[in-house]
Amino acid sequence: AKLKANKPQAMDASIVQIAALRLDQLGETDGRFLIELLEDAVPLLAASDDKDVQAVLADANFEGMLRRLKLPGNEMEITGPLLSGGEVDWKSYRGKVVLVDFWATWCGPCRQEVPNILAMYEAYHDKGFEVLGVSLDETPEAAKKYKAEMELPWDSLFFANEEEREWNNPLARHYGIGSIPTAILVDKDGKVVSMNAREEVLREELQRLLGDPVEKKPAAEKAETEKATEAS
Repeated sequence: AKLKANKPQAMDASIVQIAALRLDQLGETDGRFLIELLEDAVPLLAASDDKDVQAVLADANFEGMLRRLKLPGNEMEITGPLLSGGEVDWKSYRGKVVLVDFWATWCGPCRQEVPNILAMYEAYHDKGFEVLGVSLDETPEAAKKYKAEMELPWDSLFFANEEEREWNNPLARHYGIGSIPTAILVDKDGKVVSMNAREEVLREELQRLLGDPVEKKPAAEKAETEKATEAS
């Protein structure tokens, strides 16, 4: 109402930015209030000829944030080069449950979550679970070294242009990613079903979408079975 009644000032734009960031961090249940706030406020701010207002808008990336907030129930757009080489074929993931994981080697919480993702990959990969990372690292060498050390079986997107790395990653900008890890789960139909698929949430969602995990035989039991098969 204040923005409609008065000419927007830089302070108004900053208030909207701070409120949006805080609400986004709190993870409102469905994001409806934040979506309505941005849909109402951003056009009014965008119409301003105040350079300071425009500077706040450029920094806030409300467009990307709105795009991300509206993902649940809708499809993601994933394009870009892979760390291993070539371009990602997003269509080839259709029919799989996919975790799109925005991460970086310098991100402590990202590292902490890796064992859980690896465990879920081991348990559900044979039932159709895939992971696609989006690396926000500064160099491809850092990302590749970490991938090798942790023996990550999935690939990640990484942009070669130095101006498109870290927080300037085009996909991070496209979806207004302001913190990592951001783990988005996509179902077999390509629709987003979770915006925070970490820890127990990932386990519960995979159970719901793919059923019970595949039971893996212990290494010793597996070796005995292989020996018996060879002997027969």
